[in-house]
Amino acid sequence: AQAIWLKASAQTEVQTIIAIIRIPCHRTAPLSMAACVKRALALLALAVSVRGESASSACSAGDRCEIAGSKLLQARASRQRSLLAVETEEDLEEDLEELAEEEAQESELQGASIEEYNGATITIHADSEVARTGSGVWVIIVPENCTTYDVDQMADHMPKGTTPVFRGDPSHGGLCVFAMTGTKEQVLEELDTHQWPSPPKIDSDKKWRYIDEIGLVETDEGNAGLLQQGGKPKSWGVDRVDDRKGLDNDYSPLLTGDGVSVYVADTGIRTTHWDFKGRAIPTLEVLSPWRRVCDARDTQCAVDREGHGTHCAGTIGGYWFGVAKGATLHAVKVIQDNRLGELSWFVEALDWVMTSGLRPAVVSASLAGEGRSPTVDMTVDRATQSGVTVVVAAGNDGDTSKPSACSYTPANAPAAITVGATGYYDGRASFSNYGTCVDIFAPGVSISSDTPEDDWAWNRKSGTSMACPHVAG
Repeated sequence: AQAIWLKASAQTEVQTIIAIIRIPCHRTAPLSMAACVKRALALLALAVSVRGESASSACSAGDRCEIAGSKLLQARASRQRSLLAVETEEDLEEDLEELAEEEAQESELQGASIEEYNGATITIHADSEVARTGSGVWVIIVPENCTTYDVDQMADHMPKGTTPVFRGDPSHGGLCVFAMTGTKEQVLEELDTHQWPSPPKIDSDKKWRYIDEIGLVETDEGNAGLLQQGGKPKSWGVDRVDDRKGLDNDYSPLLTGDGVSVYVADTGIRTTHWDFKGRAIPTLEVLSPWRRVCDARDTQCAVDREGHGTHCAGTIGGYWFGVAKGATLHAVKVIQDNRLGELSWFVEALDWVMTSGLRPAVVSASLAGEGRSPTVDMTVDRATQSGVTVVVAAGNDGDTSKPSACSYTPANAPAAITVGATGYYDGRASFSNYGTCVDIFAPGVSISSDTPEDDWAWNRKSGTSMACPHVAG
């Protein structure tokens, strides 16, 4: 992925620093005052160290104006290094324990019930079928030292009245994962049946959705529309990300993404759209417990009837609108036409990409569910270890009572690259989630890209769903 370095303009520098100071204290479950102050000071030092230069003089030429480049990169790794530099090993261990306790409290406050059973961790999500009816789909994942034989044993010794849903293939590079239907008591019986190579994590399945685009454009974002001049970038977002100069009416990346496969986990893609130049391929549908591998010639498989996935794919690799104009785009449909999906479908799709997908590979997922999922955390971690980079959207709740990306999955998955949204002048878009789970910001306001109404359709959308594919590209 192209590196995106963003700098706050002079008018937003103070707000940026204040926001960074508030991040470690703005939690559902409060930190101790000492830890809060310590983290605030460390983050403030980081903010000051990357503080941008003053904005250049005003320009009245609209899209033809050049806007200076950036230095502000919000990254978990950078902050961790800053904290490590000032903390002893004992201090760090205490902070990590405190953070783990805080996250558990946050999950419970969001309605999840977390239980321990013989070393296994069981999470029942408040918005799951299990929580509503007492029975439903469960996803069991084993962290370490697991083989396909272990997964097969889970399927061969199931309690009476339960049914298998899907299984992973860890011996061939996939996840040690098994999904089944049943009650909590039947899951406990299943756990008692096996000698586990490492303590499993269990999630009740839950609804997911794609992250809705925002129906407004920030009033201070300038003219961020389609650039009409011949040879110029057709979307301001791609102009913004190709170098550190900022907006200069040029898009000249060093690499095109040729030979890289990008799996767009979304509502599907209109693969026949002219902007993809034959590089978009129907690949996979997971819209029920049974996945469907597409024939690459079947343009109705993993097809987008909603618009979200095609717009994201256009930003990733469209000929006119895209960042990586040589990448191969794979349609992976995990969201139904009613805009809903299941947590388990995303897990199953990533297992398929890990075992059957091409390399090098990127997964772009502008999806969200409330709370934290140990299964999703582990899935993203294993995918990353297998050579699949996972890029996700931070969410569009920045101006609500729950603005932290840490309140949503997969945005809070530690191994994911979580992307917030900025506007035309590099300020954080008001709708963008923020917080310690956000790794990087990218253009997300009034982004021009493809839509599936026909093979020539396009429009402008705003949201972190539009920022995420800039980073994936």
